[in-house]
Amino acid sequence: MKFKIALIILLIVILALILFFSGKNIRKNNEGVRAFDKGDFKKASEILNKEAENKKSADILANSAGADYKNNGFEAAAKKYNEVLNSQNASKKNRFDALYGLGNAAFKENKLQEAADFYKKALKVNPGDKDAKYNLEFVLKKMNERQQQQNNKDQSDKENKKDEQKQNGGSNKDQKDNQQKSGAGAQQQLDQNSRDQKKNEAKNEEAKQRESEAKESEENSKKEKEAAAAKKKELENKLNDAQKQGAAGSGGEASRGKAAEQQKKDLQKQIQEQEQKMKEASAREEESKKEQQKQQQAQKEAEQKKKELDAEKEKLLEQLKAEQAAQQKQNEDKDKQNQTGQLQAAQNSRKKPDNNEFSSILNYYDESDKQNMRTRNDKAQKAAVIQPQEDW
Repeated sequence: MKFKIALIILLIVILALILFFSGKNIRKNNEGVRAFDKGDFKKASEILNKEAENKKSADILANSAGADYKNNGFEAAAKKYNEVLNSQNASKKNRFDALYGLGNAAFKENKLQEAADFYKKALKVNPGDKDAKYNLEFVLKKMNERQQQQNNKDQSDKENKKDEQKQNGGSNKDQKDNQQKSGAGAQQQLDQNSRDQKKNEAKNEEAKQRESEAKESEENSKKEKEAAAAKKKELENKLNDAQKQGAAGSGGEASRGKAAEQQKKDLQKQIQEQEQKMKEASAREEESKKEQQKQQQAQKEAEQKKKELDAEKEKLLEQLKAEQAAQQKQNEDKDKQNQTGQLQAAQNSRKKPDNNEFSSILNYYDESDKQNMRTRNDKAQKAAVIQPQEDW
């Protein structure tokens, strides 16, 4: 009998120790969560990291990873999220949170394709999650923009390379001759001006697109903040009702009292979660506003650059017109010189006909004219030969 009593006491002591140490772990974990909710991510990370080392629970690992992420420890967060996925006691919610967190960490490290893959896997676990859907669409849009920018850059580099090859293809003398003919120097500068205009337009369009995205992000953040505020208000009303009911039924059963206290704690936790969502939404809203200001400044710079390029274009067009006019005048002067030289050469080669040629020239007149012409003296004959029509 004594042995049985001793055995029962021993079992009670062992059970009490187990409950004590497990309660201690729970209290520490709750302390880390409270620090997280207050925005003290450094303290939360320290507490939860220690808990994660001592106890490889999926919940604790997920909380620790979240604290690392908020503390900008994206690599450490990703490592713990992977441990959650490999954990045997991970629930469906744990797996979703881990995949969603891995997507966020990858995005912060500018690994867009990897982030998109994780968001897709997260949606397979929970297809109805709106945040994962929004993040996936946002990342895919960013990937498309980055690809388009790379394509534009490749095309621009290709055109510039062709221009360089074309410019370096001939000798310096050929380039100088080409610039002197048809205003090629101004034309090349006009071509470069046109390319600069296209690049500037592309930058302006990119700035407009980013401003639009930032504005959309700001609106979404406002909606999220408003939704969280409404949810918080709803939860606070429920908490007030629960407190009133607890006060009214204070003399009831102990089990009901415990349930009521647990309900209050749950409501308070949910209220804290909504407050945290409101803080995060406000932070995103401010970031979006700053991004809009940045892109607006970029658009102003692009507009100023456009004015400068337009002014440069006008000057180059005037220069090209002047060069072409000078070249045209030069060509006309050269043509006149050639014509004058040809005329002088023709006059120098021209000679007076002699008596032997006179008979052939007379063939242009009729027989009576020929008879009269033959009777003239040599002087008259020469005059008739040189200027035959003046005698008639």
